Amino acid sequence: MSVGGGMYVLANDLTYAEHTGTHMDAPIHFSTIGSDQWYSHNIPPDRLVHPSHISLPDMYMSSL
Repeated sequence: MSVGGGMYVLANDLTYAEHTGTHMDAPIHFSTIGSDQWYSHNIPPDRLVHPSHISLPDMYMSSL
């Protein structure tokens, strides 16, 4: 939608369950088969953090 001055706004509706983003379930929560299942304290921190990429239109980059 145009907001004037050559600017525009993109608006979307997103719907999530109230549980989304509140916590992390360990793999053992979903299956008890096998001895290699992790509890939360067994998960290596590097398995929880990954690179990400955010793309912004050039018109926003000048204000950063």
